[in-house]
Amino acid sequence: MFVDGEGRLSSAPSEELEYLKKTGIDDYLFAARTGWLAFFLCGLLLCALLEREIELAFFVPLIIGHGGNSGGQAVSTVIRSIGRRSPSGSEAISTVATEALAGALQSLLLGCLVGPALHFFLDTSRAVSTVMATTLPLLGLFSNCTGAMLPFLTAAPGQLVVIRMLSRTSY
Repeated sequence: MFVDGEGRLSSAPSEELEYLKKTGIDDYLFAARTGWLAFFLCGLLLCALLEREIELAFFVPLIIGHGGNSGGQAVSTVIRSIGRRSPSGSEAISTVATEALAGALQSLLLGCLVGPALHFFLDTSRAVSTVMATTLPLLGLFSNCTGAMLPFLTAAPGQLVVIRMLSRTSY
């Protein structure tokens, strides 16, 4: 027990009470911290899975490389499309959907080839081969969708003109 500045008994010093008032359960800070802690918990669970199935760790560079290449190709295709014409809102949605579907189908083909090849030729477990075969199409869908959306989300109407002019320049 503490005595505050007015001579009353208090269970905590006034500075601590002020801090507790600022960080109440309704506070934005609490919600933001909870979100990050949940994100880190998911990361720890993935690390535990990698530790249990150490074979998966060898394929992380393949997964990262595939996602980056797939998303990069989607960005290039969309920027070229923007350079040729200024797509309207519905055309932008159609372009993103087309790119996402193309990435998912290409990655599905890659997953169908990589999964059995890992199991039969590299002698990985069936579980790891299945995880790789199912991860690649999902990653292709996500990376192509993200890559196709980025030019539309980051380009202001005036910048679309600059992109169009740069895409017509030959080197």
